[in-house]
Amino acid sequence: MLNPGYKPRDYTWESGKTGYRDSLVEGYSGRTPMLFLNPTYAEHPGYRWWWVKSGLRHIVQRLARSRAIAAAEAQREVALKLAAVELLPYHSRRFRHRELLGELRSVVLARQFIHEYVLPRAHQGECGVVVARGNWGWNLKETDNVVVYSGAEPVSAHLGPNTRGGKLILHLLGAE
Repeated sequence: MLNPGYKPRDYTWESGKTGYRDSLVEGYSGRTPMLFLNPTYAEHPGYRWWWVKSGLRHIVQRLARSRAIAAAEAQREVALKLAAVELLPYHSRRFRHRELLGELRSVVLARQFIHEYVLPRAHQGECGVVVARGNWGWNLKETDNVVVYSGAEPVSAHLGPNTRGGKLILHLLGAE
């Protein structure tokens, strides 16, 4: 992804929830399930985006049907196996500051992580990459297990089962 959006309710929600910050920081370790697929945070705007707008709920439903498991179990599995890497991990209403991409250490580290760790694993078939937004900042090429949204795809960044990204996710989950 490019960067998380921002609405005033983000601040209101995040500042009023005990344990949210600790869960967020723990999530950055990469050793915990994706925070925004955790039903504990179902009222958080980030959960709503990932669950509803991105279409991941349909991926979860398809996985549950294909494996004949409960939806909650499928949701836990997707949350354990999915990660979102934001190129510029700072909230903004609209991304307007491309010049920051060359100046911030966090951007350099995000690119380094993707290019040096994630892409080699994707090329070996161990994981997949979906560049849903902002490939001009990531500069990735589409290959096996790497889907780069183009044209109108990045506008919505949908990951439902009928999208190229969703199909890759389902394939990697073994739920085609």
